[in-house]
Amino acid sequence: DAQFWIKAWKEGRTNFHRDSYHDKLTEYFPRLAPQKGQKVLVPLCGKTKDLLWLESQGLDVHGVELYE
Repeated sequence: DAQFWIKAWKEGRTNFHRDSYHDKLTEYFPRLAPQKGQKVLVPLCGKTKDLLWLESQGLDVHGVELYE
């Protein structure tokens, strides 16, 4: 339900964000052998720092979230 998540964002009840990169992302993503500049879409990304890690790998990162 979109309204549930919008309300949770407004009330600050989205405390599942990590302070570091997801360890499985950094472990397994290189196996995909992405090319520099390749586009990566991260749906429902929230405030994840994984976007920064992906960008640091030379990728063109786009995160999409339900609520700003």
